[in-house]
Amino acid sequence: MGGLLHGIFIVIIINLVNSEDSRRLLISSVKKYGADHFQFIEGGSIDLSLNGFNSRTDCQKLKAYLSANLRYVISTASILGRSNPFWHQIYLQMWQLKGISDAYKQTFVENSTILTPQYVYSLTEEVLGVYLLQLSGDLPEILQALSLNTLVNGVNRFGVRWVSSPTCSALIKLTHDNVYLSHVTWAPYTTMLRVLKHYNFPWNMRGQDTQQVPGYAITFSSYPSAISSIDDFYVISSRLVTIETTIGNSNDKLWAIVREGAGSSVLEPFRVMAANRLADNGPEWVSYFRQRNSGTYNNQWMVFDAKLYHPGDKTLNKGLLTVAEQLPGIVKSEDVTHVLEHQTYWPSYNLAYFPLIYNLSGMPEKLAKYGDWYDYQKTARANIFRRDHVKVENMATMHRLMRYNNFTHDEYSRCECNPPYTAENTISSRSDLNAPEGTYPISAFGYRIHGGTDVKIVDFTLIHQMNMVATSGPTYDDVPPFEWSKLPVSVPRPFMHPDKWMFKPIMTNFPDYTVTPQTKLPTLLKVLPKSA
Repeated sequence: MGGLLHGIFIVIIINLVNSEDSRRLLISSVKKYGADHFQFIEGGSIDLSLNGFNSRTDCQKLKAYLSANLRYVISTASILGRSNPFWHQIYLQMWQLKGISDAYKQTFVENSTILTPQYVYSLTEEVLGVYLLQLSGDLPEILQALSLNTLVNGVNRFGVRWVSSPTCSALIKLTHDNVYLSHVTWAPYTTMLRVLKHYNFPWNMRGQDTQQVPGYAITFSSYPSAISSIDDFYVISSRLVTIETTIGNSNDKLWAIVREGAGSSVLEPFRVMAANRLADNGPEWVSYFRQRNSGTYNNQWMVFDAKLYHPGDKTLNKGLLTVAEQLPGIVKSEDVTHVLEHQTYWPSYNLAYFPLIYNLSGMPEKLAKYGDWYDYQKTARANIFRRDHVKVENMATMHRLMRYNNFTHDEYSRCECNPPYTAENTISSRSDLNAPEGTYPISAFGYRIHGGTDVKIVDFTLIHQMNMVATSGPTYDDVPPFEWSKLPVSVPRPFMHPDKWMFKPIMTNFPDYTVTPQTKLPTLLKVLPKSA
């Protein structure tokens, strides 16, 4: 375990990439040392100093859009944040980004009197820097809305598109005495340098308040210099767990809302983090999240309220599971606890659950053109989850299901392809195992350096401890481990990546200062699974 003291923050980094390939980062602040935005700028500085990263683009249309958006966000937040909880949390995130930007430029604040609204507003002059780094999920849909086809279709030296929306698998599973919540990120393998983060800041509800937010501490999977998860997977001190999978938008008519929204909307990661901090239950979370909807990074969100769950109960409390789905101009939400109680599981796999959202997003047209892959009930992962959720009995079997990929032998992985199956049609994709010269009716079925890049799991105890079990890298249970050097198409290995990705599960060990004597429970996690 390594630790360092940076200003008013204590930073702990445990087990860097050379051992388990997932950095773990704890950042906390001490309340007495200053105003919220002083803490945030320092927190941003730390995050970048540990996770330095750089990004550039020359797209002036994109720059103009993002600049207009950032000017609106900072100017509005600086005015309304003193009395409005949502805007206060947005404002603090802008200060955090300013801290990251300053650290990258090696600009260090020696006198807090310069930390004025004008100081954070200067972030608008560098919109293609740290602000753009936060927008991995939003960017593909911004580019589609603006018809920036060169960027939409461009590929980098790894043969991977410059921008690619994350697509994921998620599952909430009830057993007779526990609950398991898990998420698998699907993304280009170039993104596999990961950071598990724990933020603990005693933020206020409003700029004028001393009332602390419920979500003062958050454990989440993330990336270097990103202040949200992006995957997304969060365990929060309010005992909420928030997870999403991307549903996207294929209805071109809705993009007009995005094009016209630069000066009136807040992009998705900032709304998510505001909701995570402010909400104490599912409906509250949705009420914050839907404010200033940008219509970008359109996802299905699951908000699980562990305060309402009691192991062994056969009848679930209303409000335990809230689901929200976003498209441009709309956020539809509902308490779906009754579905979880009836099925004993809730799956999520990149298709909308609510008929209104499914139809509005353009899925019926894709269903008519491509078939069952776009059918909510008949798509491959729906069938696999329906068949295999009963196998989950403990942490090891949950891990096994979420890493599942046996595509050459599973009936649900078959397709009208040559070869007659695809490694995309399973819980943890391995598109690198598809044939480069194969023929596939849907482009996603084919060869890509893309797939499931991790798994994160919590159970009832881990939620209260604010820890998680995680495995980094593509699955290798029933398929060969991923190796850069063995790709059929030669590409350079990304910086800091090992060649072979065959890592064991880890369990984070963030301090349990958030656990009171009344909620500190004996661990239910007896053993970690022996393979990934």
